[in-house]
Amino acid sequence: MSLCKDFETAEVCATAADGTRTTYVAHYEYGAGVRDETTGIAPTVLVATRYANADGSPVDLDASTVTAGACPVYQPDIEFERLCDVLPDGNFTEFLCRTITSFDAAGAVIDPAQITYFELDKVTPYTPVGTVGPCPDCPPAVAQGVLTSWGA
Repeated sequence: MSLCKDFETAEVCATAADGTRTTYVAHYEYGAGVRDETTGIAPTVLVATRYANADGSPVDLDASTVTAGACPVYQPDIEFERLCDVLPDGNFTEFLCRTITSFDAAGAVIDPAQITYFELDKVTPYTPVGTVGPCPDCPPAVAQGVLTSWGA
């Protein structure tokens, strides 16, 4: 490497005409500019910018809008809802419905959402056998005060 050149890299986000965003690496090449006769200092100037994908292959981003920093990564939205598996006799089992909504690089929802049923431990899979819906109202609790044993 020549002492007259300096190189830096940084992540950039390229947005194509169709809205697709992709993170690339910008390779900036700097060199010495024309020395100021008064101060004797040669400023550093940007000589060239090259863009590359993750494996280092050059890419042409002339048709894209390039901004500093990696493209935003949209985290999935994960929600749990308590539901009940209601049998014809009125008995029911509570379980959890986990819904994961994912997003693409542009922030648009990826359909369909992932839906998984779990027992209340959020680990053990659950398969409903009756009608899935909201849980029936629980009877009101009766205050019992301070108890000295477990149970009832």
